[in-house]
Amino acid sequence: MTDKPLVIHLLGRDSGWDESWFVLSLAGAMNRAGLRTLAAAPAGSPAETLARALGVDFEPFAFGSPSNPLAWIKFGSLAKKVGAAAVFAHDPAAALVSARSRLPAGCRRVAILYRRARTEGFAARTDALFAASRHAGGDAARLLYAGADIETAKSAEARRDATRARFIGEFCPAKEKPLFLACVAPFEAESRQRMLLDAMPDILTNLPQTHLLLAGDGPEYPELERLSRIMALENSVTFLDPDQDILDLLAAGDLFLSPRRGDGAGIMLNAAMAVGRSVVAADSGAYPEILDGGKIGVLAESDNAAGFAAAILDLLKNRNRRDHFGRLAAARAAKTSSLALAVETLIKALSI
Repeated sequence: MTDKPLVIHLLGRDSGWDESWFVLSLAGAMNRAGLRTLAAAPAGSPAETLARALGVDFEPFAFGSPSNPLAWIKFGSLAKKVGAAAVFAHDPAAALVSARSRLPAGCRRVAILYRRARTEGFAARTDALFAASRHAGGDAARLLYAGADIETAKSAEARRDATRARFIGEFCPAKEKPLFLACVAPFEAESRQRMLLDAMPDILTNLPQTHLLLAGDGPEYPELERLSRIMALENSVTFLDPDQDILDLLAAGDLFLSPRRGDGAGIMLNAAMAVGRSVVAADSGAYPEILDGGKIGVLAESDNAAGFAAAILDLLKNRNRRDHFGRLAAARAAKTSSLALAVETLIKALSI
């Protein structure tokens, strides 16, 4: 029996792939820092798949309604069974269950917000409340920018040429010196990949070697794939499933794009910055905060495909400006959103 403190990372059914990727990366880093971690999330969720890939212990746990007392009893029993020293809740529903469950004596409750949420139901019974941006948490929470492991990002950047060669062979062998645009987001209406598809004809008219990589999953995928065919973009757009090697995809790109509306965490934006990619993002959610008002990346009009296309073309045609933004982005990510900084901050929260 080990005497290392055990931390439960609790995720509900609404935690998306990007949030789960960060949480499981965080759990793995905590293991390496001398803790034990257990991810608890619904069976079949992105967290389960990523836990297996990243070597984190996983417990299938679906608590249903967070206001159901049976959920509190069930989670309290799990926490006592494993002897949890702390619970990190990664969405409002999970935070509510953690706050109302009877946990082991001395067990700390920590909540992290990745999107705007009402906190009245759990904040008073939480030992520490963090948010991935001011947009998500306002003044009620401490900042904890969610990003990537910097050393892993550097390794992905070192493999960039090899990854690009593989992508060219798999996705666009007929294109000479392609320019890859990468977007990683759930396939849902708020992510607005449709706007990127609408922008592609203008981009291809100017730079026909451009190729768009859309990684994600979600209900909008069939419609996006259909639109790609209707618009005759099959040879210039590739749909990909996200996986634990997402940093390789981001490193291989020439630009990272996110037209997503209201993203409160910018996890994939921060990850792209960590591998030194310049970005074009919607002027929405946490993106102005992360990009320092447009000083280290381009903020485009939120609902304008033509404006997005113009911003993309401007950076694709200006290599010096693109590289400059990439260097600024990498420096910002290393300073504000490294996984090591997040682990250090959260471990300190255990001794409140």
